[in-house]
Amino acid sequence: MPALLADSRKTEAVRDEVRGFVELHWALGSHPGGVHAELAGSGAGLTHG
Repeated sequence: MPALLADSRKTEAVRDEVRGFVELHWALGSHPGGVHAELAGSGAGLTHG
């Protein structure tokens, strides 16, 4: 895993959350309206002393 992901959420955790969101809607007979994801470039959001 790239070092820049060390201070952010793990890809697998995000994937699992989105999957659960979609599966819940399917179980309720509805569909998710969409998913908003913000992606940042290298080093964005990291604090450098």
